[in-house]
Amino acid sequence: MQHELTTSALPFRVSVGEPDSLWTDASRTAQPTTLIITPVQLHQRNIETRLRERAQPMSSLISRRLRGVAEELLKETDEPAIAADRVDRLAYLPDVLVESQRPVYDRLAAVIGQPLSQHVETVERARGELELVTGFHPQRMEQVADAVRSDAQQVSEPATVDTLDLLAGVSQLHHDLTDYLTTDTTAEQTTLHLASETAVLTRAIRELTANPDIWAAAYPTIEQLVVAGASMLTAPLEDLLRVVATRTDTDVQLCLRTASGPAIADHLTQTTTVDAPGTQGVFSWR
Repeated sequence: MQHELTTSALPFRVSVGEPDSLWTDASRTAQPTTLIITPVQLHQRNIETRLRERAQPMSSLISRRLRGVAEELLKETDEPAIAADRVDRLAYLPDVLVESQRPVYDRLAAVIGQPLSQHVETVERARGELELVTGFHPQRMEQVADAVRSDAQQVSEPATVDTLDLLAGVSQLHHDLTDYLTTDTTAEQTTLHLASETAVLTRAIRELTANPDIWAAAYPTIEQLVVAGASMLTAPLEDLLRVVATRTDTDVQLCLRTASGPAIADHLTQTTTVDAPGTQGVFSWR
C-alpha cells in the first residue's frame, strides 16, 4: 500500500510503498502521459506484470532508466552525449594516471596503493561511490569534507587526511578522465563520450536548468514523472527531480521502497538545494 509522506519543503511528492497510483491511473491513451523511471530493469518488468495481472492498459505509460532520460534530453541540445561503461573506464584509467603527473595522485596512491595503475578497480570503485553521493558537485564535496573534519578531533588525524586525499584524488581523476575522453573524440564524431552515466545525467541537468524547453521537446505529452522502486537516492537523481519539478510543468513523484523510504524522505527534508545543479568540479584541500 502506498503512503504519501508530508514533505512540504520539497517541490515534489514523496511516497513509500507500492506505487498504487500507477495501477489506478494507467489508461488507454493515444500518447503516453506518465514517464516512469525505474532503478533497474527488474522494477520495470514488475510494474508491467502488475498492470497485465490487473488487465490495465499501459499506453499512458512509458518507462526509462535514468541513463535513457539523460541521453534523450541531451539529444535535444547541440551536443548529445553517451556514457563510457565500466570496462572502458578500467581500460582508460591507467593511461590517464600515467599522463597526468599530479601530486594529488601521489597522495591518492598513499591511500589506495602504489602504483595506482595496478589498483584501477579500487580507484574506479571509489570514484563511483563518491560520484553517487556527491555527483562531484563542489558544494556536496565540501559538505562531505566538513562532515569528515567535524567527526575528527584534529584535521591532521591520519583517517581524516586519507579521506580528504581520497576525495581530492578521485574528483581530480574524474575530471581528467572526462578531459581524456573529450580529447579522444574525433572530428567525425557528433556524440560526446562522457566518463559515466552520472556524468551524462549531470550534463543533462545543467542543460535542463539552462533551457527547460528541452524537457517538452523530449517528452511533449508527459504530464507526470514517477520514480518507482527506489531504495536509495543519489545526489544527481535528487537534482533531476528538483529541476523537473521547478523548471517544467510536469508533476513529479518519488516512490520509495518500504524499508528505506522513511529514512530517505527524512534526509531529503533536511537537505538544501545546491547552486547550479549538475555542476561537476574538483575538490582541493591542500
